[in-house]
Amino acid sequence: MDKCTFQMEPGACLITASPSTDVLPGRMLRGMVRNLERRFELYEYSLARSQKEADAMGNVEAVVPLSGGIKGKLSGGAGVVVFQRLHPSFYDPNYVTLEPEDEEEFRFRLQPGEPFIVEDYTVALPDELFIAVTDDIKLLVRVMSHLKLTEFADAREAVSKLGVANLSVFEEAELLVEYDESAVPGILAGGLDEFLEPPEHVDRLDI
Repeated sequence: MDKCTFQMEPGACLITASPSTDVLPGRMLRGMVRNLERRFELYEYSLARSQKEADAMGNVEAVVPLSGGIKGKLSGGAGVVVFQRLHPSFYDPNYVTLEPEDEEEFRFRLQPGEPFIVEDYTVALPDELFIAVTDDIKLLVRVMSHLKLTEFADAREAVSKLGVANLSVFEEAELLVEYDESAVPGILAGGLDEFLEPPEHVDRLDI
């Protein structure tokens, strides 16, 4: 199995899926969640257009209203940052069932002779996924609320600076980890050498 690249710069690291699959392995992602949850709390967070929309979402742990500045106030608000428990597929490899056409596509990408392991493709990932890693979600949300954040990008920055780390997954193929605690990369990657190339230290990540 081709491994994911693992690049590091001070305060951030980038894990990129191998070109042959272009998907971060589900077994690796579940292992990373297990590693981090031994020490920290993990919450997926996203933007809801309104408190009403946030109330309709499941597994909501906390919300942070955005102010949006003058423009946001004129339009009735800038939305709400919603913190939820991670999707069940991060814990149960059988929670998601692949459609036959999806399985065929994934099999087609594999190198000749490489086994198709269903569990590597059953983590439900949107095009963009953001995960807060924190010691205390209540404290994190309280401080973020006091900051009067205006946009979702401000919330992402606040999570990376006020929490332990901010995880961003893009297009199922890239995992960017911005962290405040230097131990995070080691905790994240512990026991996952099967999936990761040795860390490469760079001056600047290629994002």
